[in-house]
Amino acid sequence: MSWFDALNPRRTLRRQLIATVIGVHTILMMSFVWDLVDRQQRFLLERARSRSVHQAELLATSAVPQLITHDFSGMQEVLESLARDRWDSASVTDTSGRIVGHSDARLVGSSYTDERSRWMLTGPHKARTVYETETRIRAAAPVIVEQTVLGWAWVTADLTADRAEIAKLRNTGLIYFGIAIISGATFAIMLGTALTRQLRLLLAGTQRLAEDNFNEPVPIIAENDVGQVAEAFNTAMQKLRAQRSALMQAHEGLRAANQAILSANESLRRFAYAASHDLQEPLRTVSGYSELLHDRYSGALDADATEFIDYIHNGATRMQNLLKALLEYSRAGPRGEPARVDANTALRTALEHLEVAIKDSNAAVNAATLPLVWAHEVAVVQLFQNLIGNAIKYAGDKAPVVHVWAERDAGSWRFAVKDEGPGIDPRNHERIFGIFKRAHGPEYPGTGVGLAICTRIVEGYGGRIWVESTLGRGATFWFTLPAADAPDTRDSAHPNQASLVTP
Repeated sequence: MSWFDALNPRRTLRRQLIATVIGVHTILMMSFVWDLVDRQQRFLLERARSRSVHQAELLATSAVPQLITHDFSGMQEVLESLARDRWDSASVTDTSGRIVGHSDARLVGSSYTDERSRWMLTGPHKARTVYETETRIRAAAPVIVEQTVLGWAWVTADLTADRAEIAKLRNTGLIYFGIAIISGATFAIMLGTALTRQLRLLLAGTQRLAEDNFNEPVPIIAENDVGQVAEAFNTAMQKLRAQRSALMQAHEGLRAANQAILSANESLRRFAYAASHDLQEPLRTVSGYSELLHDRYSGALDADATEFIDYIHNGATRMQNLLKALLEYSRAGPRGEPARVDANTALRTALEHLEVAIKDSNAAVNAATLPLVWAHEVAVVQLFQNLIGNAIKYAGDKAPVVHVWAERDAGSWRFAVKDEGPGIDPRNHERIFGIFKRAHGPEYPGTGVGLAICTRIVEGYGGRIWVESTLGRGATFWFTLPAADAPDTRDSAHPNQASLVTP
């Protein structure tokens, strides 16, 4: 791992921990070194100032006799000697700032006229620093005899040595800071690696789990909370492995069972088709010959024989109708891939098929604008044809009125076919959807397979079909089909939007 990778806080706990420790250590060491250097620098400068002021006070004390006796030549010798031994320069002035003695004899007789010096002469009579630069510091002290200021003693000290010592201290602090940062970074990497190793092993385990690898547990290298989490993870992975094995076995069994069911359904469908088709011929023979017997020998036979022949003919006819219905039922349901179907087109086709029944009964079919669905157009036509045909058939003597509309139901459309017929007893609401089950007596024609066909079609698309009805108040048949448009591309249609679509 490179230093860049170690210091890069890229979304991993280890790197974040390392970056945090290094950052905190850097801030603390920077603050410590900065404070240490600053304190030492202020100490050295303060020491230089104190030394200069003290030297000015010593010079003021030494200059008292010369100022009293006006022994300026003697004062000059003293100043030159002191400057050579201790200070950069030394001088004594009178109260007006005129130099009466200076370590550089050429300056005797001149005056201190700068602002800081004038401020010193006119300010309080006490020793203090006059000014300070990077390389020089000047201090002054009054020469006082019996509370009378006779003049001022001036000392200028060289700060080069102090500044050099400060620079050396600063460089030493930077070197110490660098060593401390490198040591802290190394410690942070070692600490972060040690603390997060178990977490990284746990992360690798979760990645293996995401790849469906349940066979390699996470190594336990820590006895802390993270180690306990890793141990719990291994336990959970063992349980998942066992459950996954059981689930795969169950899945294989379910797939085999589904395949068997599909095969059985296909065999049953073929059997129903073959049986209904193959039985048509002998039934036609029975029906035809029973009709010939009735036509040729009706006068020669007694009433019982004629009645028996009628029973045979009617039974054969009913059996033929039942076989035709069974054949139609075996063919019902989705075939092939569904497509986008316009329910309006399917409804118009169904009404064309019912044209004769509609005209004979003087029926009226009112329909709203219907949506698009995922289905097969033939299947949707058959749905509308069976439900509207039932509404017309069970209307009785009055002219039937049928309403058709659709409402949105999440990802599906819920269709309604409402009639004004005799209604259905609530006890029969579920029974009538079974094959050969009828809600009304033999006074109405039919085999009872129409609603069973509708049920098979709707359930083939994952929908459901049901009825809402009470006796004497008509019935509303509902069924759902998957929507083929976005949820907000069509508004729900209802009878209030209806337009007459009866052909």
